[in-house]
Amino acid sequence: MKIRDEARERKTSDESILPLINVVFLLLIFFMIAGTLADAELFDINPPISESNGEHNKDTLTILISKNMSFGLNNRAINKETLLFKVQQKMLEDKEYTVTLKVDNSLPANDVVAFTRELNQQGVQTLRLLTEPL
Repeated sequence: MKIRDEARERKTSDESILPLINVVFLLLIFFMIAGTLADAELFDINPPISESNGEHNKDTLTILISKNMSFGLNNRAINKETLLFKVQQKMLEDKEYTVTLKVDNSLPANDVVAFTRELNQQGVQTLRLLTEPL
């Protein structure tokens, strides 16, 4: 009789922990999915501050320029020559395509202007500069 009571107690304690295990697994799955939704930035870029409140269009070529003049295209590292070639190819396909620049605020303005001139030589007609709201 005592053996049956111990087995019954063990069974009820196992049954009470099952809902906790289910909740833990559901939370684990939720955080695994939620953690992959946000894209990580290629470089640590602090954009300049602006009063404008334009919207960022996701259907553009996004060029990243870090404070040490490292380049990225659509969140992938790339060298400047390859970047300019890809931009030129895209502009040959669609002259109305928009290029978005995300530049670190510590980068000198002269460097940014020089690079925008190079983009213009590749056929870029519409250029947006991403900024932080004021």
